[in-house]
Amino acid sequence: MAKTVDEVREDAMQLNDEDRLVLGEQLLATVPPEPGYEKAWTEEIGRRLKDFEEGRTKGIPAEEVFERLRRRFK
Repeated sequence: MAKTVDEVREDAMQLNDEDRLVLGEQLLATVPPEPGYEKAWTEEIGRRLKDFEEGRTKGIPAEEVFERLRRRFK
């Protein structure tokens, strides 16, 4: 008999953080994107780039981003 979603989730929650992340990525990769996703994301990227180029937003140096991530997931 197949497991229910709740049973699978309970099993998955027993995995360590890294394994849950890998499982989540693998599951997400099996779901096709919604229609219009590519167009919407391309438009969003264009909007963000324009905002950056016109000075409405600021970038964050990569070193700072990586340091924040290291502290957060330590």
